[in-house]
Amino acid sequence: MKANFAPKYIQSIGNSFILWFQSSNTYAVISAEAYRILKIYLQSKSVKEFGESLCIQDHNQKDRYQELYIELTTFLKTSNTEDELLTEEHFDDIKIPDKLISRSYDFGNKKIKLLFGSPKIEQLFHPQLAHCSETSETSEGIIFSIFEVDGYLLLYKDQTCIYSCPVKDYYLLQGRFALELTSVIHNKDSDKWLATFHASTVCNSNEAVMLIGDSGNGKSTLSAILMANGFDLLSDDFTPFYFEDLSVYRYPAAISIKEGAFLPVENNIKGFKSLPTYYNGPKRINIKYVPPSKDFKSSIKKLPCNKIVSVKYSKDCHSTFKKVSEENILRILIPDSWISPKQEHAKQFLNWLSTIEFYELNYSDNDFAIQSLRSLMSD
Repeated sequence: MKANFAPKYIQSIGNSFILWFQSSNTYAVISAEAYRILKIYLQSKSVKEFGESLCIQDHNQKDRYQELYIELTTFLKTSNTEDELLTEEHFDDIKIPDKLISRSYDFGNKKIKLLFGSPKIEQLFHPQLAHCSETSETSEGIIFSIFEVDGYLLLYKDQTCIYSCPVKDYYLLQGRFALELTSVIHNKDSDKWLATFHASTVCNSNEAVMLIGDSGNGKSTLSAILMANGFDLLSDDFTPFYFEDLSVYRYPAAISIKEGAFLPVENNIKGFKSLPTYYNGPKRINIKYVPPSKDFKSSIKKLPCNKIVSVKYSKDCHSTFKKVSEENILRILIPDSWISPKQEHAKQFLNWLSTIEFYELNYSDNDFAIQSLRSLMSD
């Protein structure tokens, strides 16, 4: 039974271990000490044997072995539990409504039409892409339709339902739509994306650097300031990573700036004050969207990425920038990411992580942040 609960892949990175559980497609980042105990657990046939083996290596654990055994059993059972999801086949008989809000977009070599079931749904998608809008209706290209039925948001590509989720989980559909749109504008197979990261990514002509951090830590604000100071923005908040070439790809959405960050961005970006303000219903805040500085058609479309920076802004902190161990970075990166459930993709993802350099930027000074990121970029 324990063999069935063991992780499919184990990757050592620095002083940590990453475990991948195939049945649930989940990743766990654990310390070397936790991995040592896990190995003893998996090799033991009983609680008693686990306790004896553990105490041979560490006598201090003799009073905790039963508790540890229960914790590990619960952890492994949970990690091997598959989520029960409503499949898109459930909506096969649903017809796309006739009266939908229509928007057309031009992404250089691709024309896209989006159809929205309501103004509320439109507000979840259109503002980030408004800078790519076409005033005239297009009859070319792919049509995406997004509407609500019985408490579910449905995403159609042409006439086929490709994704559904409860309305409360609208952000999941936003992510799936972004992935499908990325596939279309880059002529890529949607089944070959290895991962999408909740990260903002900046670049030069040679490489990309991924910025991660908990919500509210200033990823997007810093991205806008970096863009205003000569950096190229590859993507904001959504970074797609392709299996075949292990590159991150450009996603042409505008940078979302929350009201609390309006002033610092206004001081760096000319014309920011005149940008329209949108009221974001789900988050109940005012947001402005800063368009990318480079035209999608003529810009670099993909780059390798082997550096990840965890960023955190605090107006009163002492600014620091340093190379750090992997554990804290991975605990932010992995839970916020969508990673392909395919076995070959999981293996490639873990291999890629072993090549990454991890950094931490805590800053109150924008100039310090700009110079820190410049120091990472190869000429």
